[in-house]
Amino acid sequence: MSSKFSILTLVIAGLIIIGALACNDSSYQPDAGDEVVIYRAKYKPADFEEAKKIHVEGFGEAMNASGQDRRTYFLEDEANSEIIAISFFKKGHTAEDWHDHEERDKMLKKLEPFLRKPITHEELIVIDDHSTE
Repeated sequence: MSSKFSILTLVIAGLIIIGALACNDSSYQPDAGDEVVIYRAKYKPADFEEAKKIHVEGFGEAMNASGQDRRTYFLEDEANSEIIAISFFKKGHTAEDWHDHEERDKMLKKLEPFLRKPITHEELIVIDDHSTE
């Protein structure tokens, strides 16, 4: 499967999944021009369940502490011991600010022993959205 197809699949899955976390403005919905970042965290299989809980709860709390308005979907690829987070940043809130935030740094340090390799990310821009009833 190509990398672009895989990312597209993750974005679509993220938009479908119920359980959005970490948005200070709960009415926020991504709009054209908003920044979106896809994060991938690959954990050691033996530590995956513990790491997943720490990852989702810890980053959710850290995002709230950052004061940013955004919507984040946490996805799980259990077979590969991976958590994928898709964060949509409301205009005026950026990944750069998040990446410089001390609460994020604290979470990265806390998760470091569980990771197989460093968390990666890809920054994109929303160009449009569609929904059906």
